[in-house]
Amino acid sequence: MTLDALTIGETMVLFVAETPGPLARVERFGKRLAGADSNVAIGLARLGLRVGWVSRLGGDSFGTFVRECIEREGVDCSRVALDAQRSTGFMLKSRAESGADPVIEYHRRGSAASVLAITRPGAVSQHTPPARDRHLRRAVGQHARTDRARDARCVMRAAPCHSIRTCDPRCSRTASR
Repeated sequence: MTLDALTIGETMVLFVAETPGPLARVERFGKRLAGADSNVAIGLARLGLRVGWVSRLGGDSFGTFVRECIEREGVDCSRVALDAQRSTGFMLKSRAESGADPVIEYHRRGSAASVLAITRPGAVSQHTPPARDRHLRRAVGQHARTDRARDARCVMRAAPCHSIRTCDPRCSRTASR
């Protein structure tokens, strides 16, 4: 299938508290998706574009949930690798009162997508996080310079870091071509 857009990144399972209060005391959570890459892919698919998503998911029930949700929205997940040795990341989000910011806890250290790397278009392999960022920047840069992309007047944007907390400040800027 020829794609109109391809997104790359980590999508996690998001558990949102159903009642306000400290996360340690919340008894019920709603289960959703969390990830800019999948949000963009789903939005573009809803607009009628042919969209693919590149990522790594654990070979677990969270990975199944993420993939099924994204596929149900019409996004091609054929470039998503399953990792039987690692889990799918998840996060907890409190329900805040009076417009306060919610508390968010990330549980993604060592997740399948934390070792996401692109070694060639459509190929996903394991690398340490610094190598992941280097390979993602290189992959996006190479695709942005291709004659085909230039002739099609493609605009490519990438923010290869998954979170500001774990990000080298030099790669938190958005690169565009």
